Amino acid sequence: MPDAPNETWSIAARQLIAVQSMRGDFMADQLADGRSIRTLNVLDDFNREGLCIDVDFSLPAERVVRSLNQIIEWRGKPQTIRVDNVLCAE
Repeated sequence: MPDAPNETWSIAARQLIAVQSMRGDFMADQLADGRSIRTLNVLDDFNREGLCIDVDFSLPAERVVRSLNQIIEWRGKPQTIRVDNVLCAE
């Protein structure tokens, strides 16, 4: 967990800064007509800023990778990604 603001996915003085970590999670729900939906939620690990919320009937791996790559292009590459209480690092 970061120790201070602007260490993760934050923008300071209109410039991108070094990224420490982000958190991702999947959720599921059901529409009134019975169809299931899934969401991918990616958050800044320090300030809980929502970086991505993808919602669809299916979220295949290629779509998840595309979403993460878009965030990385926008905010920079994190040192770690936390998913379902598992720490993934390079």
